[in-house]
Amino acid sequence: MKLTDRTIKALRPKDHAYKKADGKGLTLLVNADGGKHWRFRYRFHGREKMLSLGSFPDVSLSLARQKRDEMRRVLALGLDPSVERKKERLRAAFASSDTFEQMASAYIAKRQAEGAAPRTLKKQKTFLGALRADIGAIPISALTSEQLLAALQKHETRGKRTLANEARAFASRVLQLAIAQGRASRNVADDLRGALIAPLPGGHAAITCPKELGRLLACIRAYEGETVTSLCLEILAHVFVRPSELREARWDEFDLEKGLWRIPAIRTKLRREHIVPLSPQVIRLLKELRRHTGNQAFIAASSVKPDQPISDMTFNKALRSLGFDRRHHVAHGFRRTASTLLNEQGYNRDWIERQLAHVERNKVRGAYNAAEYLDGRRRMMCEWSSYLGELLDEAQKAKRKQ
Repeated sequence: MKLTDRTIKALRPKDHAYKKADGKGLTLLVNADGGKHWRFRYRFHGREKMLSLGSFPDVSLSLARQKRDEMRRVLALGLDPSVERKKERLRAAFASSDTFEQMASAYIAKRQAEGAAPRTLKKQKTFLGALRADIGAIPISALTSEQLLAALQKHETRGKRTLANEARAFASRVLQLAIAQGRASRNVADDLRGALIAPLPGGHAAITCPKELGRLLACIRAYEGETVTSLCLEILAHVFVRPSELREARWDEFDLEKGLWRIPAIRTKLRREHIVPLSPQVIRLLKELRRHTGNQAFIAASSVKPDQPISDMTFNKALRSLGFDRRHHVAHGFRRTASTLLNEQGYNRDWIERQLAHVERNKVRGAYNAAEYLDGRRRMMCEWSSYLGELLDEAQKAKRKQ
């Protein structure tokens, strides 16, 4: 006889547990303590098995029958309901533990294992930090485009458009990894392409007026802060490498006799060795710098922690103290300064691009020669240093006349 809500409520405990059948494998177990628990009994490959479907009244009679019918449909497909339930629980546990923050951390660890540059890893950690509070705890499989957009727009409304756009791209890469690992089915970050306000145009702030450049060089020469900082800034103006490449440079990378600096692939953006010809002026500056840090591994060794390079904010802090804020000129801007003025002076564009370590993508993937155009680049770099010297002299003379 099938059960009813009235008969179930009327069941009283006995000295021992007993069962009441509802049909099609569904039974109600009444324990001696009065607890009433639903059970589904079935046979799979000749073996009798049992599944718990919850307790009455939390699971009503109608809901227990629905669960029984679901289990019978699984059986009809030739599957074991007990095994399928375990799989579902594992999938649910897997999904709940795979939060955005955990997947993002896994992505960053992957990039580190692949040899990504420290500055790249630092930027990715910044993007994770920008998203952590809003979506860090959300399961990666449950993240929606609306949730991600709201997190990004918080930065956008604060005027941090570049951060918002780059954080979206970072989230897209994290989700792509999650999809590849079967932890997400959709890249909601890609749905947001074009949804954010584009960053303001323009690259790193840079002085491109020769007279202003001369004034900047004179200010750097007169800098009253750390000598290592002023020497490195002056060197940076001459060699126009990426600031991190100079800041993290080691003395064993330099051959002052041959006038060459070989930046190892591990420290370059494109993971290719980059050769920098050193002018006589730069060699003199390096020899002066060696008097201060020659006993350390890094040419820009920190005075506080000599076994480490100076902070990545040191150069720009020094420039700000000299009156050049981020809207006027930043350390990375020396690259744009050199590119603009060298092109205006008619130097071979291939020499300039190669010296900036700008390499066509097909060359990155294929044949690559670190010494490409080296003779021409050496002449250009020597003439560039002489040009900077002239600008510096003019600026210092103008200042003395004031």
